[in-house]
Amino acid sequence: MRTKFWVLCLMIAGAGVEAHAADRFYCAVDDGAMKLSVESGFLLGEGQELNHFRGIVAFNQDKGPTPVAEARLTSAMLTQHWMDGDEMRLRVYYKSERDKSAASLDLTIETKRTKRGSGRFEGNYTAVMQADGSASNAPPPVTRNGRLLCSLR
Repeated sequence: MRTKFWVLCLMIAGAGVEAHAADRFYCAVDDGAMKLSVESGFLLGEGQELNHFRGIVAFNQDKGPTPVAEARLTSAMLTQHWMDGDEMRLRVYYKSERDKSAASLDLTIETKRTKRGSGRFEGNYTAVMQADGSASNAPPPVTRNGRLLCSLR
């Protein structure tokens, strides 16, 4: 009998807790210059707080060598994020210190909701890579730009 009482108490206590659903935002591109797959989650409600981010990016070396060939992206690298109804923007900064060739990647994703469907977004990406070096011998940055598709589920 006591067990039923405590189960009922827990059910009543849990009934008053507001539920928070999450939206999953996924973007992908494979345009010959770059392969990209990123996923982020936003909590529904005011501010649409980001609750996770992850991804992977690989640059096609046939288009010319890039300081960053491949990178795994995490929430810690996300420097800016914006989700506001019809717009979603992400900015990621990655720094590699492998071997003797340290390099950085500054990736920006800007999308807008399309008129074709409520869960589809289209936009652009810009990836700027810089090999580290002293100010006098630093190579010029390498930039890749393109279109990408995203979906909100």
